[in-house]
Amino acid sequence: MNKRKCEAPGDVGASHGSDDLRSIDNQDDNTVRGPASISEPEIRAEHLKCRSLSQRELDFFRSRGVDALTLATPWPVLGDRVAFQSSGSFDFARDQHDSNALPAFIMGVLGGGGLIDLCAWQLETDRTALWLGAGFALGEKQIASPHFEPLPVWKSPLAWLRADRHGLVILRPDIAWSRLADLALLAENVEHGRELRCLLVPPFEPRIFVPANAGLLA
Repeated sequence: MNKRKCEAPGDVGASHGSDDLRSIDNQDDNTVRGPASISEPEIRAEHLKCRSLSQRELDFFRSRGVDALTLATPWPVLGDRVAFQSSGSFDFARDQHDSNALPAFIMGVLGGGGLIDLCAWQLETDRTALWLGAGFALGEKQIASPHFEPLPVWKSPLAWLRADRHGLVILRPDIAWSRLADLALLAENVEHGRELRCLLVPPFEPRIFVPANAGLLA
């Protein structure tokens, strides 16, 4: 989960037959695609260019309480190498030929309209980024569902997967106030609850005007 201005601590591996996730560094720089120009079938096709998880990775997830079914449905967690950009997006290394690209897990962002974006998650640093910038959160399809109890918000994709993808991982904290303000949320702990409260404060003051010729109310 990236940070927003109010300074609550925010939180927030290559093609279908390549190597495991290994060590991880950091890399930035900028490029953004227009989400409206890319259709759901194109997003699906791009995601399926990524490689399946290795047995080593499956074993890692199992040791952390995440089973293979959760990794596979409703849309699979795959691996690839990506370049994280300073804009908060990422590019696939196969598109950029970037020698500094990093291994990451690639997950689909499912919204009300189906698969709307892809999220890259770097396990060792918990860094996340969106491919198109169209998504808001992992699990965001659940926002529109009826809720009879608070909706869990997780700081990390690993915790979200461990919860069988129930709840959200916020990927764009800058718009959390507009997407989650009407919902009851369940934080991981008190500190995380304070972070969420901070994110839900609108980033502007209301502007209210009165006509110059308006009389005083009796």
